[in-house]
Amino acid sequence: MAQLTAAYTSAANQPPPQSFAVSLPAPGIKQLQADVNVFLTDKMDEDKAIGIAKAEEAKEEANYGEEVVEAE
Repeated sequence: MAQLTAAYTSAANQPPPQSFAVSLPAPGIKQLQADVNVFLTDKMDEDKAIGIAKAEEAKEEANYGEEVVEAE
């Protein structure tokens, strides 16, 4: 059985750092990793789509009031 460990340190100089440990079975870790990968891939796709939309909006704004002839 694999063990996931993390440590937390407060920004303020208070009591010593707190830590915790969670035991997860190996299949659980693999599923968690798969879920995180799917989530991150979706977020990257969303960010990419937002970037493309912003680039197209900037292009339209730059050409505002002008006739745009697109090459075929």
